[in-house]
Amino acid sequence: MADQRYSKSRQIAEDYKAFLCRQRLKAGSRIGSVRKLMQMYDISLATADKVLRILADENFVYRTPSCGTFIKHDLQGELQIGFTENDYCSANSSAFKLMNLRRIKKALREENIVPCYVSYSDLLTPESAEKVFSKINALLLRGGFVDERTLPQLEKFSGPVVQIESAWFPEKNDSLLTSRILPDYEFLLRELEEDIRQFRKLMIFSAGHPNAKYQERIIRKVFSGMEIETVYLDDEKIILKADNYFQHHQTGYDDVLLIMLSGFFSESLRRMSGNMELPHVLEFDNFEKSFDDTSREPVFTAIDSKIPDLYLQGVLLLKKLFSENSTSRHMLFMRPELVIRKTFTPVKYIKKHQNKEGM
Repeated sequence: MADQRYSKSRQIAEDYKAFLCRQRLKAGSRIGSVRKLMQMYDISLATADKVLRILADENFVYRTPSCGTFIKHDLQGELQIGFTENDYCSANSSAFKLMNLRRIKKALREENIVPCYVSYSDLLTPESAEKVFSKINALLLRGGFVDERTLPQLEKFSGPVVQIESAWFPEKNDSLLTSRILPDYEFLLRELEEDIRQFRKLMIFSAGHPNAKYQERIIRKVFSGMEIETVYLDDEKIILKADNYFQHHQTGYDDVLLIMLSGFFSESLRRMSGNMELPHVLEFDNFEKSFDDTSREPVFTAIDSKIPDLYLQGVLLLKKLFSENSTSRHMLFMRPELVIRKTFTPVKYIKKHQNKEGM
């Protein structure tokens, strides 16, 4: 009969070796104690000791009495990316989210990346975060996953981190050493400034989450001196709140540009307007590109962040940081695309770009 205890020790030794390789430790790096190993795998002292003896016999580590266990040679390891997005969408997910998720997954496949999916709940406690961090050595982090609850766990992750669509800019020094890839909204708004300043007033419709606050801050910066009003319709029951608002506010938008920081607001406006003419709208989502109904005409001029492209650049940056074993931080801005439709025609912007193309 095979020695089951030895089989278990061998299996744990292989798993622990893979875990250490993902950390890309240098020769001489001290690894966890026997007691740490006992906690990680819920094993006895004797089994933990046997695991380390197996690794020592394989010349993977060396043990020094009264000092600890150390890595024998530099570890290379393979890139294992954690991806803070689900590999599925719930039944009530928007077509916009489904479309973006499909494109993001396609970009990952094209780079031969099979990510480990990390949920928001995985990042809420040290225990759950340590468990998921043991499987990865790089993290593609959606900005919305970073807040006061997840930050203490994220700060302990030792691999490279790239935040996408991140609007997490804490007041204190940012102890989370990450790179960020952001849509360059300011660049595009500056391009549209002449057209937008012809309106009497701007009305910003916001869900109030960090990304929306970041977008609002940029809008107010670019269009300082203009009359600007913000209508907050927070994330909870957002569609119901938006429907209710536009049901009771169908007029009063003469010479006003409505800036929608979510496509949900635009959709509510369209539903509640019925056959009435829509006001001037600039949307920060481009929801309408995701609709399969070809009979439905897209109407909202939109700033498309090109989210899948942001994620692809995030993957490429993680590959670079990992291959170079770099702790550098990068801030990359990618230009969004302006999709011009019926609700806002930026005449000066169009003329300027036509002149450029004609040169």
